[in-house]
Amino acid sequence: MAIVWSENYATGVSAIDRQHQKLFTYVNKIEQYMQNNVFEGKEIDELLNFLTDYTIMHFTHEEFCMKEKNCPSAEKNKKAHDEFLKFFTDFKKQYGRTPSMLRKDLLKKLQKAAEDWLVGHICKIDLHLKNCENRI
Repeated sequence: MAIVWSENYATGVSAIDRQHQKLFTYVNKIEQYMQNNVFEGKEIDELLNFLTDYTIMHFTHEEFCMKEKNCPSAEKNKKAHDEFLKFFTDFKKQYGRTPSMLRKDLLKKLQKAAEDWLVGHICKIDLHLKNCENRI
């Protein structure tokens, strides 16, 4: 089931909120591809490359904002980002070694993990930015 952005996820930093919305869109693309029986090929390669680059850019920007605003969750945020990047790097290695017939299950795992992580991370850590707006 697709994840849907709502104002409940708003951090109060418009650039970060727009980035989160874009991540929601791309995580939902994983589900769309699976529904269309696309488990490998150009579309998946482009999606994984985008997620790699965009996630790193987003994490860097978000970590900067938390430091700039003296957010007490900054270290916890950085650690969570590092853990997700390790998961995603490991996923990509495994995906590259996995035979075509088994890639569907692997993509399902990525989609579920990315949805859970994205929503959970925003709600548990990123929303702390709202309380830091006046701390600059």
